[in-house]
Amino acid sequence: MQTDKPSLRRLVLAAALACLAFDGVADDSMATDGPAPTISYARMYVDDQDVSHFDDAELPMAFEDYAPPANPIAVHALENVDGATIIKIDGGAFENWHPAPRRQFAFILQGVVEVTVGDGEARRFSPGDVVLLEDTTGRGHTTQVVSEEDHIALMVPVTAGP
Repeated sequence: MQTDKPSLRRLVLAAALACLAFDGVADDSMATDGPAPTISYARMYVDDQDVSHFDDAELPMAFEDYAPPANPIAVHALENVDGATIIKIDGGAFENWHPAPRRQFAFILQGVVEVTVGDGEARRFSPGDVVLLEDTTGRGHTTQVVSEEDHIALMVPVTAGP
């Protein structure tokens, strides 16, 4: 199944929506007097044997007056970022073992991918999922686009944290 080429505007909108894929998403009536929600993400890292693994983590959020006069919203500023890249892998494609080219977040915008790490664990990621790739050494991981539609992700390099 061939999909239309997405416009940059559509990709930016999808990236913004992906950033909102956190636990406890609420509507305009979000209460700001309780604890702020978090953004869940999968972390890929390498152990001291150069074998990659998955872990689950959360980015803390804080309520801020982000866009007054609108109500405060939950925000997490990605610090120490260095540019951004949009990648596209054809539907059904397979990328053999490779480490991440740099430490970076992947915000999945389109398509479904199955990523297998060195210890054999495989996870599927869909639009709205967030992955921190830290497996920059060793064998790395494989990526299989399991959807017919192309996989598109916004890759945001991070030099420190979270």
